[in-house]
Amino acid sequence: MEKLKNRFEFCTGCNYDDFISIKYLDEVPGTDEDNMETYNPSKYLMWQDLLTGLFDKNIEELPLNAHYEKLTKIFENAVKRNGEYGFIFEYLVKVSHVLSLKSEIGIKITQAYRNGDKVSLKAFVEVELPELEKRVKELRRCHREQWFMINKALGWDIMDMRYGSILIRIQSTIEQIGDYLNGKFECIEELDQERLSFTGKPGLVKYGNFYGYIVSPSRIAPKG
Repeated sequence: MEKLKNRFEFCTGCNYDDFISIKYLDEVPGTDEDNMETYNPSKYLMWQDLLTGLFDKNIEELPLNAHYEKLTKIFENAVKRNGEYGFIFEYLVKVSHVLSLKSEIGIKITQAYRNGDKVSLKAFVEVELPELEKRVKELRRCHREQWFMINKALGWDIMDMRYGSILIRIQSTIEQIGDYLNGKFECIEELDQERLSFTGKPGLVKYGNFYGYIVSPSRIAPKG
């Protein structure tokens, strides 16, 4: 293994352990080492809706915010020591920074709502959700810059739609919680719904890879 690491550095100028650490976007608490079962929580936690939380039941009690916060620091250090490929980790820093807040936020909002904790709900409206919006915008800017650096423009329209969707749903979540706190709504219907396992089984979801099934249970959602 040491020979492989040295050879990797000689051929690429990069740090082997840094590139291996990319696997921890999906190899999270609740998965086995090397994630041979193809769990991909980074994708469905990024794009799932804040209020409907289709995957929230599957990640209950997993310390995912802390996992991604630690990973953010690893990627930040990796930017500095991987030469011309450091830009890869600049993007991954933004990804894990979003996930360190978004992974568990739906669960926490639901808990606060069901416990009648309006102080915490107000904090989500005024602090945590605006911070999440800021982080998603930073991720989009970084992703866009790198997309046009290494890809053709075709395909970015889809990513814009996805980022646009998550950003407007953050705004909608702020508005709905705000309307509830102000007495305009008696309840938040999405949060009253029982949280069910996405697969009908406990634990993380394997290969939750279709965007349309991640963002909404509605069958008019895009299937890509």
